[in-house]
Parts: sequence; structure tokens; C-alpha cells
Amino acid sequence: MSLFIESMYLSIKKSFIYRADIIIKLFTGLIQLLISLFLWKYIFRYHSSIESYSLDDMLIYYLIMTFLTNIFFPSNIFTNSQEVKSGNIAIKLLKPIHINIINFLDFLGSKFIDIVLLTISIVVISIMGLVQFNLLSIISILLLFLNFFCLFIFGQLISNIAYYITEVWPLRPLYRSFYLLFSGGIIPLDLMPERFKGFMSLSPFSLFGFSNANVLMGRSQDLERSFILSIIYSLIFLILHVICQRNALRKLEVVGV
Repeated sequence: MSLFIESMYLSIKKSFIYRADIIIKLFTGLIQLLISLFLWKYIFRYHSSIESYSLDDMLIYYLIMTFLTNIFFPSNIFTNSQEVKSGNIAIKLLKPIHINIINFLDFLGSKFIDIVLLTISIVVISIMGLVQFNLLSIISILLLFLNFFCLFIFGQLISNIAYYITEVWPLRPLYRSFYLLFSGGIIPLDLMPERFKGFMSLSPFSLFGFSNANVLMGRSQDLERSFILSIIYSLIFLILHVICQRNALRKLEVVGV
């Protein structure tokens, strides 16, 4: 157990080293949040509510989504890529715990700061009385953890590309684009046109953004549906990842740089 704790602690400690990255992410998120707030404040000049959203609901939704954008970003795609490219993947393969467990602990530790900041924001908003957050049910908490695990497996699956090509950086803007569109990052999915709403709500990106925002805001519609969908995607990603990783490791010759 101490080995697991130490691995995650080192990942948390490493994330504090790059303080400039933390500041840049916070600044970028703040700019995006302000743009969304000004836009929706203008729209609500002519409406007291839109569907089931009031102006306060919309502001809190985008605040939460700002943090979720960083938390639910599959950074393990690029971490794994660098380790394969440099040959450091061999070090993890020789450790006494499975490489996927090590990667998960690293991944969880790297999200520690963003998770803490999101928690603090929710607590501050509740204390100020801007929005009253309901206590999360057991199934809501399980859904958040399951969605996080689904994201990690998704990242592990995509990271297998690094065994075959040397540069995976184009995946970063590609993921960001799909996430903003299909996760509700631009507009909540339940406000999308009916012909797009069903398709977008079935994508895994909806589990990484819109589903989690609804849980944290206490808007628990379709909670069971999201739970089942998350299990299905997690199993699909896990099976595909195990197959791809085994095939990749058989062919891997670690030569370093």
C-alpha cells in the first residue's frame, strides 16, 4: 500500500514544481469563463430563464465546466508518449506493480490541484449562498469516479499510438475541439437542437463534461443512464487497450534517445 501512496505523492509533488503551468491554466480558464459569462448575461437580458436554467445556474455551470476541462483532459496520452519516445517506458515495465496501475496513480496525482480548486470553489459558492449544492448520493459519487476512470482508460487506449508514431501532439487540439463540442463546453447539451442532442449525449465526451457538471449541480436527470453508459464505454476502452498494449509491447524495442 505504501508503494501506491508514494507513487501518487510523487505525482502530486511533481505537479507543484511546474507552477507556471498552474498559473497559465488558471488564467486561460478565467478568460474563457469571463467570455461565457458576458455572452450569457447578454442573452438573459431578454429571458428570465432558458429551459430549466436561470442566469445563476448558467454561471455556476460554466464555472464548474472550467475546472472539469482541466480535470477531464487525458494527459496520460502525452505522458506515455514521452516515455515511449525516450525509452523510459522500460523503467515502469521493470517495477513490481503493473504499468497501468502506475499510470493511473500518476494520472490521479496530476489532477490533484484541479480537483482541490474545484472543491474549494463549490464550498465558497455554497457559503456565499449563490447556489445551494445538494449532498451527493452514493450513485452520484460513484458516477464521478467511474467517469474519471473511463477518461483514464480512454487516454491509455489512445496513448498506444505512441508505439507506432513519434509525435502525438496533434491529438491535443483535436481532443479539445471534440470535448468543447460534445461535452457541453460551448452550450449545455440539453439546450442543443433535438436532432443533435441524442447523438451528443451518447458520446463519451458527454460523460467527461456535461454528466459531471449535472451531478455536481444536483441536476441528476438520467443519472442511471449515464452510469450504464459509463460502464459500457469503460469496458470497451479497457478491452481495446489491453489488446493494443499487448501487441505494442511485443514489438517494442527500447533503445532510448
